[in-house]
Amino acid sequence: MPVLHADSKKCYFLQGKTEFKSGWWLDVNTNPDIFVMDKARNAQKISFHTDTDELSIKLKPGQTFDFLVILNDKDSCYNRIDFPKQNDIYSQLNPTQHDTIPFVLSPENKIHLEVVLNEIDTLTVYFHTGSTGLELTHTAIKTRTSLLEALQADYQTSNFEFFPAINQLQLGNLNWKNLSVMAIPIRASGTDGSLGWNLFDGKVVEIDYDKSLLIIHTQLPSVKGYSCLNLSFPNHNLAIQADLIFGNRKFSSPFLLNSGYQRALLLDSVIRFEQNFPSDLEILKSTSLVNGNGDVFNTLIVNTNEIQLKNLKLTDVPAQLLDTDNPSGLKVHILGNELLKRFNTIYDFQKNRVYIKPNSLKDLEYIDGIPLE
Repeated sequence: MPVLHADSKKCYFLQGKTEFKSGWWLDVNTNPDIFVMDKARNAQKISFHTDTDELSIKLKPGQTFDFLVILNDKDSCYNRIDFPKQNDIYSQLNPTQHDTIPFVLSPENKIHLEVVLNEIDTLTVYFHTGSTGLELTHTAIKTRTSLLEALQADYQTSNFEFFPAINQLQLGNLNWKNLSVMAIPIRASGTDGSLGWNLFDGKVVEIDYDKSLLIIHTQLPSVKGYSCLNLSFPNHNLAIQADLIFGNRKFSSPFLLNSGYQRALLLDSVIRFEQNFPSDLEILKSTSLVNGNGDVFNTLIVNTNEIQLKNLKLTDVPAQLLDTDNPSGLKVHILGNELLKRFNTIYDFQKNRVYIKPNSLKDLEYIDGIPLE
């Protein structure tokens, strides 16, 4: 087993060619402490960095790798890198299956869905491409579920965060068993929580905003008329490459696809500094945004000339300028659902691609923007 050394518990991983750092804290009490790599179909290089040492290896999907870090020359920290194998079960089903589920697009641009938890609790959640798994608010857990009944009485008043993987969830004809639940302080108004993208890993998720339908496929449907972009999964988020146009300058960078962010576009402060974004952009207004933990981020709103998603273009898109650390914890811009809803979308979680096609919402006026011509 390789042995590294460290004088600080704070470390990080880097996967593939990405610049995204995955923070890691050494733990002497967990054996092994498991880091799960981002989803990918092919072999990936991954490196681990302490404050004094590093290692780099190449793993294939389905492989694991163990190593030891000696902290402060005395404490042994056992670590494991786990590269999950691609989920190909659903793509091999014959005949193919399709589950059509109606949704409601809220005024806050959230995709509201009705689910049943543990066969008794009917809840409203939204499909959140910026999250993983099932998250429910403290209020919903206390007032709309039976999750606390099987636990000790003193747990009901504590700041609970996690319920073990013993739960069952139903959405349409889809069922998940042995599901854990993450408890969070707040979530979008009108919902009890959110449903993350990775619950559909190995499947194909179609969002038809024209018909307000979420369609889950076992194989990719016809994508005629759609544009295809490659998906990456930094820190288990969904991301694509796109271009911003300001004046006569083009700025290329990764963008998270976040249907939980209700505005159109959030621009990262570090990327803007590194790419020397224009500093004289006209300020349309100032506002703030709140994340799932209740943290408030103040932003200024400017107008972009154009955003290019491969061969598709949107003009006069209002963008929030973030002047603090990115809420996602990554150096990346964010595309929110006020923009994403303008495209009927197919997420192919088998080949790691996303297909988009402009729909009837494409020319709607933006909440923070300028009326379109």
